Amino acid sequence: MKGFELSANILVVIILGIVLFGAGLFIFGKIVTTGQHVQNDVDARTQEQLERAMDDGSLVVVPINRVTVARGESARFAFGFYNSYSTQESFTISVTVPSGWNTANFVSNYNDIKANEKVSGLISIQVPKTASTGQNPITIEVKHGSSTYGSKQRVYVVVK
Repeated sequence: MKGFELSANILVVIILGIVLFGAGLFIFGKIVTTGQHVQNDVDARTQEQLERAMDDGSLVVVPINRVTVARGESARFAFGFYNSYSTQESFTISVTVPSGWNTANFVSNYNDIKANEKVSGLISIQVPKTASTGQNPITIEVKHGSSTYGSKQRVYVVVK
């Protein structure tokens, strides 16, 4: 009888271990997914800042133009623009970063923007671990066809 009890106890422990491991993976997946959504969306406060900045007639705005980050982290800049044409138009976002840096997680093509429609987005700039400390200029440009739309926006990533 002892041999049977020991086997049943081991079986129960194994089943509980598998259930807890699965629950842990599920929770971890939810946390990672939620974090990615937060990173890629413009929050309500920033959206409000963009709306106010565009109310003065500026075609392209970047309300926060300086972000301080550590090496290996990402700097995020919200931007906004609106279609001042009387017809539906398409726009492209171009970002110029220092050599060796990358942009990620942003929509670069905005097609079929209605007349007077306001658009906002978020640009994530990945700072390499080998980046030197100091201020690094980044240029954000909205293009309509091959022409610059509005004015180029200069932002700065300060690496600490």
